[in-house]
Amino acid sequence: MSSNTVALASLANVIESLQDTIRRDGKTVGANETRTRNTLIDPLLRALGWSDPSVLTPEYLVRYGAREFDYGVVDYALHAQGQRASPIAFIEAKRMREALTDDHRDQVFSYAQDKADTVKFFALTNGDCWELYQLLETDVRIIFDISIRNQAPKECARLFLHHFPTPTMSGGVWSQNRVDPPTQPSSNPVTATPKLKTHDSISQLRLFDSVDIPKVLTWFCVLLVTSFVVSYIIGVWAAQPVTGFYAKVGLVALPTLVIL
Repeated sequence: MSSNTVALASLANVIESLQDTIRRDGKTVGANETRTRNTLIDPLLRALGWSDPSVLTPEYLVRYGAREFDYGVVDYALHAQGQRASPIAFIEAKRMREALTDDHRDQVFSYAQDKADTVKFFALTNGDCWELYQLLETDVRIIFDISIRNQAPKECARLFLHHFPTPTMSGGVWSQNRVDPPTQPSSNPVTATPKLKTHDSISQLRLFDSVDIPKVLTWFCVLLVTSFVVSYIIGVWAAQPVTGFYAKVGLVALPTLVIL
């Protein structure tokens, strides 16, 4: 029996155990992110070879914008062996009872950009659903999007063993010790179109990240209120010699409309 076959059978057993846990204790396990990580995500990562602290860093600090204090924490950073300073993949985790959204995808995408020179893969998971993406030079490609609960254990194992990063990767190059390419699952096919927002280039997204949206909105509101007050004062002053009520209203409103 080849080592690939043994690895496939071993991982399929782990996934089958995770399926049983999800179906039996899903409400309890999915109640919060910590339980989801400890019960569903960590065992799968260990089975894929991500157990040694030298290759896995939980709660990894990253930047996600251009401002000085734009820092976030990605749940897992994966490092190739002997390259702890250069993560090759990020994983963002959510509690199992929380549906994965575009905001979650953009969150981990923005984290991956901070280390785009070494990070070539990023994943989003709630312990049941797993989405794996590849960060290309000018685009993002989805590799697979599966639900462990609804996937045959062996096919699910094939997807992870063939596509998921391993500690023996270096600089985004696959290890040669891989299983055969997986067959296309019939019950939950690999998604062809990314669900997250893609951009023509990473630098383009960084340009938008550098805009301080709250500050811009604040100054716009200040300018709007100031313009209204000034125009109202001008209108009241201009309407003083006028006797007619409607004429006064018109003179008050006219500078407001002109200035705004």
